[in-house]
Amino acid sequence: MPLLGWATALAMVAYAAFIHHGLGGTEMGRIHSPWQPTAFLRETEWVDENLESWIHGLAVFASPAILGLALLVYATRSAVARAIGICSLSCVVIMIFYGLSSALQVWEFFHWRASVVILVTGVALGLTLSSPLLAERGLRLRAHWQALLYLPIFFAIVAVIRNSTGSDENLAFNFSPWPAIPLVGLEIGAYGLCGLMLGLSLGLGGSGLTKRRPWLRWLWLAAGCLFPIFWVRARFPQFETESAIGVVVVSASITALLFLTRSSEPEQERVRRAGLLLLGSCLVFLPLFVGRALTDADYALTRHVRAQAIIDALAQYYEDEKAYPESLTELIEGEYIDSLPDPRIGFEIFSDLGWLEPQAFEYRNLGPNYVLEFSATAWAMCSYNPPWDIDEEEEEEEDWEDLGGAWSCPADRPDLW
Repeated sequence: MPLLGWATALAMVAYAAFIHHGLGGTEMGRIHSPWQPTAFLRETEWVDENLESWIHGLAVFASPAILGLALLVYATRSAVARAIGICSLSCVVIMIFYGLSSALQVWEFFHWRASVVILVTGVALGLTLSSPLLAERGLRLRAHWQALLYLPIFFAIVAVIRNSTGSDENLAFNFSPWPAIPLVGLEIGAYGLCGLMLGLSLGLGGSGLTKRRPWLRWLWLAAGCLFPIFWVRARFPQFETESAIGVVVVSASITALLFLTRSSEPEQERVRRAGLLLLGSCLVFLPLFVGRALTDADYALTRHVRAQAIIDALAQYYEDEKAYPESLTELIEGEYIDSLPDPRIGFEIFSDLGWLEPQAFEYRNLGPNYVLEFSATAWAMCSYNPPWDIDEEEEEEEDWEDLGGAWSCPADRPDLW
């Protein structure tokens, strides 16, 4: 029944568009384009009287999408069709939350930007959940087709993580005041789902390989259920205990479902499923890891090397002139620095192609002081102030403490979560 499966997948996409149109936040009540949400579902009397919270709305409006996904799984084994269904369900759940909770104000304020964030985040989470299915399908392809399909996705994810910031509107992939897509959608959402899938792989694989030792099988299953907690806490130490309990319950429930099989060789089937979960999670985690590593490297190079070169040149200029320059170009004219370095944020190819504005340090002369700033990836503007030039007699009299220059951002790239 492939035709029924694809028809169901398209119907789920249409249903996601219906929920977006009916529950989405308008632009402060104004509607300028046909694609913009009209919130007609929220304005109906039935919804206003019966759905007191987004939880109730989730039970009502997500049910058709869940049933559609069940029908889709039954009707077709196409990994692509199933991935479309999972992405649609993911988008529907996020839209229900934002459309029927206090977060509606966020959607109304950012209107189309919020819609883009919800769509991209929902697709990212859906593809993460679908990664074992897509990995199984990809294994049937030739190596060059695997590379042609995966490498563009890999580069796109790394680019989104590396080229977004909360303080520079010129950087693309920045649809809100802070980088919601790379932070919430990828570095939190997709990262957490990777830990869940790795835990499932650990539990299923271990239990499948230890069929002759029941106690060891249960030990592997328990380790798989607990693994996501350690995975998340390794990245977010403030992970709450209540949330950890919920993660264990979800992990145990999914493990129980995946443990069931009609195969004549159940242990071998469980090992196969574990392998696909492992491969899918690794394919998702790899660009997340590379993207974060590059952003950390960008931050460290800009803050500790390139910015420091300008700071040292400004200090030498002040020592000679007893004042700071009006612009950084005077440092080159006075031969205090050979050339002005630029902050390294994102891939320079986007600037070379003219898609993004080139990055540059921002400098403001404040008389006896100055401010040197640059946009830090996944963070606000990073600023530096030099130490004040205090008279030695005044320093002794007031017992001033030499604090040196001051950065508004820490030595290592900070987290927003």
